[in-house]
Amino acid sequence: MSNLVRDIETYERDVLKISGNLGVNLTLKIGEGEIKAGQILSYDEADGKLVKYEKTTHPAFTVALEDADSSSEDVAILVAVPGTEINSKKVIGADLSSDFNVFKELWTNGIILKEEE
Repeated sequence: MSNLVRDIETYERDVLKISGNLGVNLTLKIGEGEIKAGQILSYDEADGKLVKYEKTTHPAFTVALEDADSSSEDVAILVAVPGTEINSKKVIGADLSSDFNVFKELWTNGIILKEEE
């Protein structure tokens, strides 16, 4: 029996596992500046747009899967969906050694942080 799967191209990713869709495009609010892949993002209910995570004011909602710049306008950004496992060492925007609530908030949204070498 022949192999039915052939690798055409391999990409090194910091996302460990995605169940279902690769991600979803959501709107990043104007004024958030440059976002790097791995940035923890929050959902601003007042605007219905994503903003950078802030421990005291904006709970963790998802993680950016690509770079984006919303300095001058709202932009679409690809973000993790429920069922995604992400390397916690590649996450930006929170000190995971002290801000344990990030794990809980992302877990609640179906995004799991796992430490990988």
